Amino acid sequence: MQRTLIALLAAASITSLASAQGSLSVRVWDGSAWASSTNSSGGLVHCAVFINFSTGYGLAGAVYNIQGFGINGDTVDLAAPGLGRQPGFDFGANSQAVFADPGHFRIDNANDTHDFNDVGISTAQEAPEFAGAGFNSSNPALVYKFDLNVNGNVGPRAINLAAPLDQLKHGSIAVYADAHSTLSSSLTGITTSGATISVQVPAPTGLALLGLSGLITRRRR
Repeated sequence: MQRTLIALLAAASITSLASAQGSLSVRVWDGSAWASSTNSSGGLVHCAVFINFSTGYGLAGAVYNIQGFGINGDTVDLAAPGLGRQPGFDFGANSQAVFADPGHFRIDNANDTHDFNDVGISTAQEAPEFAGAGFNSSNPALVYKFDLNVNGNVGPRAINLAAPLDQLKHGSIAVYADAHSTLSSSLTGITTSGATISVQVPAPTGLALLGLSGLITRRRR
């Protein structure tokens, strides 16, 4: 009887997880919070990926890539301290690289030169049963960080960041049902959302205008 009850509870848990939903979002730091947009006149912009799920004890894993559009002289940093896969979501070997072409970049598995949708950044957690106190049950989960060094000499323009849904492996995000899970369940019905950096070329400063005025005066003389 007890085994039957346990089996029924497990089946109910799997059913509820199967109908649950999740989301994958890219966000930018606007100076006070992670947001869907920010402005920049050049320099470093902090970027992050969050995974959210409507049901589940914690994130088991997802495989995806990050892309940027509207790039013009901007560079991506994955190597500075604190960047890349975040602690607790870096279970298993994985390395990333930036693949760039005119106007576009992609952060992906370092070996995925052909942009296959079954390979990418592997964000995974060890099962809570084994990870113990080190398990991260936050929801939404901040799983990845990178920095974008914005070229302030080209603008105005928009840099659009995304985690394309068609690059999410199997179109699903895996979660754990409870604190004693050893196996994960996949969520379908996933949505993704991106972020925008509005690049604004700063107007000439008062000193620069004064210098230009002086130059014009000298030429007249």
